[in-house]
Amino acid sequence: MAGVRLILKYQWKAHWRRFMRAGQVTQLDMLLLLLFGALFIYKLPPDVWRASRELAIGQTARMDRLLFPLAIAWFYSLFENSLISLNPNNLFRYPLTTDSLLLIRIGSFFISPVAMIITASSLLGALPLLAAPRPFIGLVAALLLFVIVASLGLSLSHFMRSAALRRILMIAALAVIAALGVVLFAVGKDAARRLGVMVLFTPIRLVTKAAVSPDYWTALTSLTTLIACAALAALLLRWSFSRSLSDQEVNRPRANRAARFFRVPGRLGGLVRKEQKYFRKMPGPWICLLFTLAYSQIFWLAAPYPATYHSIILLVFYMNTGLSWNGFGLDEPSEINRYLLFPLRGRDILIGKNLGFVVIVAVQLSVMLPFALWRLGWREVSFGLIEAAALFFAYLAWGNLASVIAPFKMRFYRMESGGSLITAMMGLALCSLPFVAIILLTRLNSELLAAKIASILVLTALAYFGSLHFAGRKFERNWQKISHRLT
Repeated sequence: MAGVRLILKYQWKAHWRRFMRAGQVTQLDMLLLLLFGALFIYKLPPDVWRASRELAIGQTARMDRLLFPLAIAWFYSLFENSLISLNPNNLFRYPLTTDSLLLIRIGSFFISPVAMIITASSLLGALPLLAAPRPFIGLVAALLLFVIVASLGLSLSHFMRSAALRRILMIAALAVIAALGVVLFAVGKDAARRLGVMVLFTPIRLVTKAAVSPDYWTALTSLTTLIACAALAALLLRWSFSRSLSDQEVNRPRANRAARFFRVPGRLGGLVRKEQKYFRKMPGPWICLLFTLAYSQIFWLAAPYPATYHSIILLVFYMNTGLSWNGFGLDEPSEINRYLLFPLRGRDILIGKNLGFVVIVAVQLSVMLPFALWRLGWREVSFGLIEAAALFFAYLAWGNLASVIAPFKMRFYRMESGGSLITAMMGLALCSLPFVAIILLTRLNSELLAAKIASILVLTALAYFGSLHFAGRKFERNWQKISHRLT
């Protein structure tokens, strides 16, 4: 334990020394710190007071809504800064037991000020349970809930670092989503009621059920279920951590069959495959793929509103902004130097990166395509494909410029971000304009609809090709500055 305390002590000092220095904290960390701080000061106290009043009379709806965002906040471990927390790759060098290394991993996570605010918010959010009929059992159940979600968040961060664990995670997620879709399709119109029954057994509902249950038997049953879930989550954390220590990806990985399937011919084929390989090491594309798979299960119930289908298309691009707007973020400075050895212009290098992004996003969107054709018809799907083409041109046009003007370093298996927040907001607003314009034209049944949509596509395409020319020339001139910013 002495070694654990010593490492955490100096990790604490190193982090806060870095935190106090200007320019050492990413934009995402500052945004999350301000967001959670504002919610902790202004939003949480009124909700705590209202939830305590409702729990006193046996109502749990507001408490459920209060616990849900607090539980989601514990998945911050997927977004944490790699310069703050000690990940398994860094812990591997210490001559300590696996349990000691796991304690260091958990302790280093709580060094972050964002994690501290999440912990304080969770404890404050559990205070309304004191007004419930079973206050002690309710508090213990809430603490078990936070242990479960925190363990799952850390476990997911370990899964993202290992190729074998990522494969297991994707297979398990696909199996669960497919099984849920089959069940919903089999029950037909009774699917909504079945989903409501499933929600009753979620950990959040078990917490409030234990706090307001009329008898101790029901309360203890809910508490025992949460204890079992917490034990399983702790075992999963221990197993995923030990596997992430042993699965150090030092050897050259096997050739990926999916990569061969999506191979792009020509002289840019190798560069496109490299981009796909790098994108597969980021959690964002996998989360987005699971998100579109989960949304596709809604089509088993009934045809959703077309507006939701089009909104999902826009959301997919938004979730992949880090890949399109920071094309050189995953490259090392040595790789920037090697680009100069290729018989390629700066424009060709950007085209290779753009094609890699197009392949990844096209796979994510294609998951919904057969379901949308089945339920919404070819007209809505055609409009969706046109919107996707316009968004591809718009996001890549802005991304090419941002990649050479303001690149920032990204790290594999982490969802961290950087760059200017104002620039990101401007980019989102400008890149969404073609999508909004097409939506308005199609919904208002405008005259000369085909000509107007074609003009929007032409304008976005011209913006894209213009950005290729400008950004390619700028990369050839400023490649040293870009390499320096990625160090």
